Amino acid sequence: AGMADSRAALWGQIGDIALAQGRIDEAEELYAKGLQAWRERKQGFWTGRFLARQAMVALARQDPQTAERLATEALELLRASNGPVAAAWALHALGEAARQRGDIAAARRHHT
Repeated sequence: AGMADSRAALWGQIGDIALAQGRIDEAEELYAKGLQAWRERKQGFWTGRFLARQAMVALARQDPQTAERLATEALELLRASNGPVAAAWALHALGEAARQRGDIAAARRHHT
């Protein structure tokens, strides 16, 4: 599992770079591969991390409904696995999704 775990983690890092450079399709593909790998291994923390990453892709596509769905699932997994720093990314995605929908009050709640 060690090499497979390293490969799945690397997909996330490369996806992060792709997303930062605006290569949204590439990021989405890499995150999907990583998510599948972590789900198969039943790794809640890493599954949550990759769901939060996919939420950021949805935000880049201006799709707040999908971002909220993904980020909500991510947040549940990350809180259950005691991943407070990673949970912050899911909360950020929820706040940004609310902002994209025009719900400033909800955005503030998620960002504070």
